[in-house]
Amino acid sequence: MGLVLPYGVEHCPRWARHQKGLGVSIRRCVAATIAAAVAATGAMSGCGDDEAEPADSGLPAESELTESAPEISPSTAGPTPTDPTPSGPQEPPLPAAAKAPGKAGAKAFVAYYIELLNYASWTGDTDAIRTYGKGCRGCRADAGFFEGIYQRGGWIKGGRWTPVPGSWIVLPRHPGYFVGVNIDSAKARQRVRKRAQVERVLRERLHRDFHLVRDGSHWNVTYMEAEL
Repeated sequence: MGLVLPYGVEHCPRWARHQKGLGVSIRRCVAATIAAAVAATGAMSGCGDDEAEPADSGLPAESELTESAPEISPSTAGPTPTDPTPSGPQEPPLPAAAKAPGKAGAKAFVAYYIELLNYASWTGDTDAIRTYGKGCRGCRADAGFFEGIYQRGGWIKGGRWTPVPGSWIVLPRHPGYFVGVNIDSAKARQRVRKRAQVERVLRERLHRDFHLVRDGSHWNVTYMEAEL
């Protein structure tokens, strides 16, 4: 297993670039493809996973969690200097599958949370990722990062995160579940503050680990980390 670091501003989330203070050089994106993630699935599931997924477990199909997810990304065309705040994306609703307890529900919820991160990056609206990420340092760091960009008159356009089919790892970890997944990040354009230069960010593959616990009738993310 590689070095595990908190997922947040201090470790360059998403397409972010390294900044020095609020007035800031362009953030530099740091993200690594975890080639061993799929191999790790077999290794981890062979170590006493009492809830190994049977063929008829009801786990949502990969297409349900990825390819058929509603497209809420704004247009990939960059905004003009007179249009610094892209508009249009709507907060994705919590799907029924992501409300369910158990292994299938935990996986579906992580897919939903990734959609919430997409939405927050395009709008600066972080209420949902904070609501479902109570106690999660990485979640708070992402929320602060997105809020800061929009408060300074910047924006992020594109860069949609999509879970990679076949890369999911879902294991029981008391008192909830560990969920790991590779993520494809699309090309993006960003302006970190008003009148800053518009930067282009290339597509890349990332890996994120989550831990979920039940909070009443829904899931709560207790940590979200990038594995480097």
